[in-house]
Amino acid sequence: MEPEEIEELVECWECGTTVSPSEDPVFPFGERAVLCLECSIKRGGEYDADSERWTQPPSVDDLANTQADQPSG
Repeated sequence: MEPEEIEELVECWECGTTVSPSEDPVFPFGERAVLCLECSIKRGGEYDADSERWTQPPSVDDLANTQADQPSG
């Protein structure tokens, strides 16, 4: 793993799995939060791997308020 890749690693907001937004299919929301593929699908999201895009976004309405309450940095 290249050093610059380490900086790209983030944790899924829901389950804490480490993912790379540039390499893994994640659903970004809020300012810097992401859901991993599995958590996104559990929340109703549908991902088209062929076109590499979300055809149905997951429900994150209940997470947006939680993220705002989290301390930054």
